[in-house]
Amino acid sequence: MPGNYTLRRTYVDGDILSAADYVADHQQHIDNQTPQGTDDYSANVTQMRVTTSPGTVNGESLATSLGGELERIRFVLKDIKTKINGSAVLQWYDVNYTNLPGNSTITAAKLADGATHIQYLRNTNGSPGAIGADAVVVSQAIVMTRSRVRIRAFCNISLAAANANVTFRLKRGATTIATHPDFVVASDTGVYMEFLDNPGAGTYTYGLFAEKTAGAGTPNSVSSEIAVEEVA
Repeated sequence: MPGNYTLRRTYVDGDILSAADYVADHQQHIDNQTPQGTDDYSANVTQMRVTTSPGTVNGESLATSLGGELERIRFVLKDIKTKINGSAVLQWYDVNYTNLPGNSTITAAKLADGATHIQYLRNTNGSPGAIGADAVVVSQAIVMTRSRVRIRAFCNISLAAANANVTFRLKRGATTIATHPDFVVASDTGVYMEFLDNPGAGTYTYGLFAEKTAGAGTPNSVSSEIAVEEVA
């Protein structure tokens, strides 16, 4: 396709070409050497969709024209959107793709080296009943592809009557990995626990457990949550 401008003057045999004409003709080319003056590389949809891989480092595919450069840039744009989306996009100019995966979904992008994302977060509201012997307050299963995980757990408890001593434990399966010291609950009380565990890749269930160890009061879980974050 030609440029987006026309001849300044059309000459015929016998015309006299003056210096001014010669200069003006070339000046027109200079003035129109702009993005607007240069023709497109999308004459039709088929041409608009043409992409070419630029290759890899030390295995480059070199462009031999501006069209070839545009094809390689289009290829990279499509590749970036594909990586962000987690699956192939229709075209390099496609706007229908997912910008970020949801926080409740583990993806390769989220678990890339150096990434730290909360993979699971679960809230429990209401009263599950009296806390007896090592009663589960909240738990969450996780499939880990990395080796280290940070556990954060919080529980706000209240008493039905009198005081009570309560101990909280973080567990991986049946194994206690951290314990909050036994303390007296006199009314509404909150407890926070954080622990870094190194179980390796695999499937695990982490939980926050509570146990009344002394006192006449009946503590109940009012609001609890546990966050599980793969970090390394």
